[in-house]
Amino acid sequence: MKEIIEDFDNYLTMNNKEPKRDKILIKNLIDYLNKYYKEDLKEKNIDFKIKSNCYNSYIYVDLPKFKRVFSNIISNSIRYLDKNKKIIKIDIKETNNKIIFTIEDNGSGSKELKKIFEPLYTTDASRKISGLGLSICKEIIEAHNGIIKAENNKLGGLSIIFEIESYKED
Repeated sequence: MKEIIEDFDNYLTMNNKEPKRDKILIKNLIDYLNKYYKEDLKEKNIDFKIKSNCYNSYIYVDLPKFKRVFSNIISNSIRYLDKNKKIIKIDIKETNNKIIFTIEDNGSGSKELKKIFEPLYTTDASRKISGLGLSICKEIIEAHNGIIKAENNKLGGLSIIFEIESYKED
């Protein structure tokens, strides 16, 4: 219940605050993601991999909120992994001054791709009163002038793709 209340509070206050941004090296973000998730996912028998073509690029983000995006998406992936060999992959690449993050799993995918970012939408019957995780992600990414989308992937699961501008010194 506490988590649901925190999610709802975060969702309501997301639009009221301009993100407090810091310059973050992609390599440091990757190190954080590996440190924070790799062992825990390994214990859950989930193969977790991160690859990137832009280790030395920077983004200008509100780091706690940006970490929340990864937490919400990875938590959703874990919830819907339904195969013996469970996979979560993160791909980070730079293209045309944009950093594109793709988080994909081999879970069950979604038949409702247009709805999954709507507040209170959930496909999990046991969580009818929540459904805020991906809408919070959308709010955070859009507050960073980015875009976010979802698509079913070749692994049979779901990919969440978001992009923000790379940070360039003036």
